[in-house]
Amino acid sequence: MKPSAGFRNLHFIGIGGAGMSAMAEALAGWGFVVRGSDRSESPAVLHLQSLGVEVFIGHDAGHLSVDCDAVIFSAAVGSDNPELQAARARKLPVLRRAELLGRILADKRSLGVAGTHGKTTTTGMLVHILRAANVDPGWVAGGVWSGGTPGHAGEGQFMVAEADEYDRAFLALHPVSAIVTNIDADHLEIYGTLSAVEDAFVQFLNGLPSQGVAIVNGEDAGVRRILNRVVGRVCTYGLSSGDYRALNVEANAEGMHFTLWRSGEELGRIRLKVPGRHNVSNALAAAALALEEGIPFTAVADGLGTFPGMQRRLEQIGTQN
Repeated sequence: MKPSAGFRNLHFIGIGGAGMSAMAEALAGWGFVVRGSDRSESPAVLHLQSLGVEVFIGHDAGHLSVDCDAVIFSAAVGSDNPELQAARARKLPVLRRAELLGRILADKRSLGVAGTHGKTTTTGMLVHILRAANVDPGWVAGGVWSGGTPGHAGEGQFMVAEADEYDRAFLALHPVSAIVTNIDADHLEIYGTLSAVEDAFVQFLNGLPSQGVAIVNGEDAGVRRILNRVVGRVCTYGLSSGDYRALNVEANAEGMHFTLWRSGEELGRIRLKVPGRHNVSNALAAAALALEEGIPFTAVADGLGTFPGMQRRLEQIGTQN
């Protein structure tokens, strides 16, 4: 199912950024006309060009096409950018990346993944589970797993989005259900205080609809501080406590193994290829949301078992004797 988004011809300023390139790829896959510019060539730019997306190197007002419907920009783009200035002079709609992503999610069964740490890996794990369930999800992630892409135009009902708290961008998304992996004192140049960070996460979770669910790390101190302020349905997860638990955790040469329990019921064994107890926690979050969305345990186990890990996150790049 193609989302409407409200526009057809889109120009991305800073298209090579992680979040921007992911969304550009998904929109191009749905048949939108996507163009953009970036300061320099990069693997992300080359990948988009290989998909047929027109990308200009450098910024110039002449890069905006005559038929451009809207201009999308990221937080890294300054107000003096010539393309941004030209768009405003032409009175074109100018949207931040998060605003456009929010429009896309509105037409899908959207699942958000938020948190100070672990959201990119958890997003990848959730996507792998949904792919194992053969529901053809779409996704917009902040990273890439081995052999994967940061964005995809799925034809199924699900759309997975990494929900970034920087500059309060995730408040524009409004997913149906969401994960919060943890809450720490990050981006204080934007928020000022940890209390303001926590307030933003409360606002994000309280924006979920009544039919949605918040999947939160009940063992994280920051999450625990906000739980009594969340008004909707909440499921917790953790290695030692929670509605979803990982028991009999083992580390070996293959990765991490654990038994998944839900509300006192043993569901089965999960075998991860990625190392670390933090990845057991990430896997718990992805598994919990998938199960709450009706995905069978077999697909959860298969998806997590084939997840290769994200690039630049404990990624194996070679072997030396």
